[in-house]
Amino acid sequence: MDQSSIELLKKADQLFEKDRFEDSLVVLKSFHDQSKADVKWRQGRALYKICEKDKNRRQELIPQAFQLVTESLKLNGNDVEAHLWMQVFSFKKPYPRSMNPICTNRAALVDAKSQIDGLYARLKSLPEVKKYMLNAVEINPNYAHAWFALGSYAYGIASATWYEQKVIRLVCPDVSETYEEALEHFLRAEQANPNFCSLIILYIGRCYDALGDHDKAKYYFTKASNVNVLNNDDKMCRETATVWLDKYSKKALRINDQSEYA
Repeated sequence: MDQSSIELLKKADQLFEKDRFEDSLVVLKSFHDQSKADVKWRQGRALYKICEKDKNRRQELIPQAFQLVTESLKLNGNDVEAHLWMQVFSFKKPYPRSMNPICTNRAALVDAKSQIDGLYARLKSLPEVKKYMLNAVEINPNYAHAWFALGSYAYGIASATWYEQKVIRLVCPDVSETYEEALEHFLRAEQANPNFCSLIILYIGRCYDALGDHDKAKYYFTKASNVNVLNNDDKMCRETATVWLDKYSKKALRINDQSEYA
């Protein structure tokens, strides 16, 4: 790829990171050679984010995005970004309600396509979703985004309600992620690229809380509540962490009150 093409990719990435998805797509479509893998998966992710803002366009754009990333992987099966965009990053219904989006700019093309196809298709896609994440960390063991995705996936499964777990096991008997696994993946992500996504800190705290290690949970919630707000992820991180710390404070007050009256 020549220097001018590299600069165009950088420009498209910069626009994407600023949530200017339509503009990013325009830049990508200006490429003379539309057959490049790097161009295809970027177009796919831009289309995904566009229809994420405009839900009425999902039926139209998700199949296009899915096709573009599929073609990208056929051209370059070792591209970790393409693998990452071919799996679950944006967890939303009809997955368990606990599987909420936790990091901007990481989409779910397998998930999004199967969401259109229905609940059964989405649940059946879980093993395929995990496969793409594992492919990404196998290609690059230090790729923080992939570890973050694995953590998100594991956390979503582990935090599902008992009846949601029952449905998941019925459709996919081999899917049984735990909070311990989620925590390990989140810690690997933070180790690979410290502070690259503020929400990792928040979810490390949530994992420790679920595992009953409240001291470590409070430490990470405090850290998450003090992040610099540079984007929507940071804003959500601070707000959510503050809510968790408030819960801890109220719990401590109740314990103190009970001790006084004992």
